Amino acid sequence: VYFQHIIVWYRFCFEVHQTGTEHADQVPSPIFSKYSRISCPPPTSVRKTEQEELSTMKRNVVCFIKPDLDTVVAGSLLRAEEALMWPLSHEAPERVLANTGILCLECGGSGRIQEKNFDHHGSQILACATEQAWHAIGAPQDLSILVKYTAAVDTGYTRNAPAEGTLTLSALFSGMRLCHATLAAQFGAGLHLVSCVRIQHLDPNDIGWLPRHNSLARRYEQARQAMHLRLEALSSKAVTIASTPCKVMMLTAEIPGVHGLLRKMGADISLAWNPRRRQCTIAAASGFAHKVHTALALLSPREPGWGGPAGGGIIGSPRGGTRLSLADILACLRAAL
Repeated sequence: VYFQHIIVWYRFCFEVHQTGTEHADQVPSPIFSKYSRISCPPPTSVRKTEQEELSTMKRNVVCFIKPDLDTVVAGSLLRAEEALMWPLSHEAPERVLANTGILCLECGGSGRIQEKNFDHHGSQILACATEQAWHAIGAPQDLSILVKYTAAVDTGYTRNAPAEGTLTLSALFSGMRLCHATLAAQFGAGLHLVSCVRIQHLDPNDIGWLPRHNSLARRYEQARQAMHLRLEALSSKAVTIASTPCKVMMLTAEIPGVHGLLRKMGADISLAWNPRRRQCTIAAASGFAHKVHTALALLSPREPGWGGPAGGGIIGSPRGGTRLSLADILACLRAAL
């Protein structure tokens, strides 16, 4: 099995090389990376019929760009922990998307599920990657809560505010990403975290049990708390861009969690700006997504690469950063109101 994986890996490397693309800048060692082959047992809650479905979808290689919650939960449903990981810096080339032996998670091929591509960032309005994966394995109802939660997080729509003292999966996931430096490590650790949630039948709206019984999850929670304190310290620097017809707020920061903070401060639409990476994301509460997509329609002609999940409430700048000035971005957002 060891040598079979080496053969699969080099065969895949050759295929990507044949496309002429340069995706090797973030590739971890396929064998020796700590999380390239994580030993995460399949959740005991998985029913036999789902196990049979999953067995037909085992992939040798899994591609992804950003290990966010939607990408990782989709990977968990499709048993991506059994595959070798290939983080990409851009969308997968066509030859990779057309290869049914490669699982592509949110890295192109929207709508092409039969080719094992799970994405929803094209022009067509599609369900998020997790929902697509869930339907692909037969839509088992014991996973419906996790799937609906992940979809709500990914689209950026308002969810019920967590009760005081509760810890959500999304919050702990953000702490996990702070603790692992590489994309492969984050993806692998994310798969393990989601697997733990599934094994213990935890409600993703409150997984506070996990850090109390798992030292690694406790480390993630400590990292999240430290990040939260840093965010709270920045709250006084939040700026209100507009008050009518909806409240629009902006915060300049280089750490995640800005949209959640601004939402708590009453923002209907929030803008997070990272000047060092020149990255910008704009998120809307439920009922205001159309204004964000109007802003996207104004930004896209000015600079290719702006986008977001079709039908969702969040958009972002090109993956490598934007060339537009913050003033240009704000002008488009104001015009969309």
